[in-house]
Amino acid sequence: MSVGKVLPRPERRGRTAPEHAKRAEFSVPGGPEAAADARQQLAALGDPLAASPDGMVSLLLTELVTNAVRHGGAQDGQRVAVTVEHRPGLLRVSVSDSGPGFHWRPPAPRRPPAEGGYGLVLVDRMAQRWGIEPGGDSTTVWFELSPD
Repeated sequence: MSVGKVLPRPERRGRTAPEHAKRAEFSVPGGPEAAADARQQLAALGDPLAASPDGMVSLLLTELVTNAVRHGGAQDGQRVAVTVEHRPGLLRVSVSDSGPGFHWRPPAPRRPPAEGGYGLVLVDRMAQRWGIEPGGDSTTVWFELSPD
């Protein structure tokens, strides 16, 4: 597992989510409209899953979906899967694509990318925790915030 600011995800084998936990899943087609489609579906979830008065959840979701399209191989017709989970004190958003995974390195402070390249920098600075989980045929990037 490649990681940003993260500790290993706690195992939940054999346990069910607490009754007060909420979870939603959706997918959007890859391509130029994927990030806008994901924002629209996030907003449709309503509170508490889309709760973010400052727009941080929407911004970070946009960055991860854009990366899935640009770098993860989610081109037109390939799906980008999104999972949003809310528990008291925790909002977790996961974005999965069919890409092979990657190892993230923050850009050198003196050499910012010419165009773009700040998506995971924003995630790293704004999320409380985040990480990268490569799978057999997919990659998931997730972040956590404390909205409560």
